[in-house]
Amino acid sequence: MILSFASTKDLTRSLAVSKHWQRSILGSTALRRKLFLDPEPKTEYFSIKFSVFHREKNDDTSRSIHEPHPLLLPYISPTARTCLQVNEIPTESLRTIHPETLLFQPPLNRIQVDCSRHEALTILTNIHGVTFSDVVEGLDKMCTRRLHGDGEIGHTCSMLHCRALASNAEAVVCA
Repeated sequence: MILSFASTKDLTRSLAVSKHWQRSILGSTALRRKLFLDPEPKTEYFSIKFSVFHREKNDDTSRSIHEPHPLLLPYISPTARTCLQVNEIPTESLRTIHPETLLFQPPLNRIQVDCSRHEALTILTNIHGVTFSDVVEGLDKMCTRRLHGDGEIGHTCSMLHCRALASNAEAVVCA
């Protein structure tokens, strides 16, 4: 299928061409995975070898590699510190993505989220993979628990998963 060569952004735009195109795209498991609507079962790993100076034992630790949704890419540092981190993403931009869209492929079923304005932290879990709606609902719950004068959630939030790396990491720094 020629649409499998389209970028996620172009594929998303193609959904609006016609109902036939929409049915064709959403009827394809491969294209649904590319749109982060269905989970990708394949997982790749990166092995990190810690020296004796960093650990008591000289052992290998692996991190799973995950493709971030295109909205998250600008907020992920190309230098990873052995963790997957999304830094200071505007919270309102999270509401622009279809709620059932996964944050990562293959999906992460647990992610730590903190809100800049409230200095609050929450752990989000979803056995099928954390979605944009999970993050938005989690931020909304943090907002109701810790109102900050104007009653709004923070301007930005950050996400962290310590046993994973983003696929766009150019270097991994063991700190």
